Amino acid sequence: MTDLHSYVNGLFRHQRETPEIRDLKEEILSNMEAKRRRNMVWMIWGLFFLVAAGTVAALTFGSNIWFGRSLEITGPYQLARVAVGFYLPLLTIFIPITFSSFTRDLLNSRKEQDDASENESDPWPAGGGPYGVLRHYLLGASGHGAKTGGI
Repeated sequence: MTDLHSYVNGLFRHQRETPEIRDLKEEILSNMEAKRRRNMVWMIWGLFFLVAAGTVAALTFGSNIWFGRSLEITGPYQLARVAVGFYLPLLTIFIPITFSSFTRDLLNSRKEQDDASENESDPWPAGGGPYGVLRHYLLGASGHGAKTGGI
């Protein structure tokens, strides 16, 4: 896996280190690390869900399959009991969703604070300036998602 710091530094290797470049590097790095954390949380949850659903399936149907008996679900009540067993691990999906929205809201809050402090002393309107095009390209129009070629 590529080291994020060296990747971001490589993006700006031909630029002079100014406060604007330093802030832009920090913002890009923060967005990339947040995306990596979100993806890791979703992978961990997916693994948990597969293990939990596999366990439920093994406990529900394992004996019948092992001894070669046919699976018999004789009515809606038994079907509901089986469905609830598979549905309960799905209820934990709120964990990665909450983590993703918390990370997104944290980045939005930080962006709003930076915009408020920049507007007080920014000679370039609307975050433009010499690095506005680069910022728009790397962070997107909304300023949140890094467009860095799949990293």
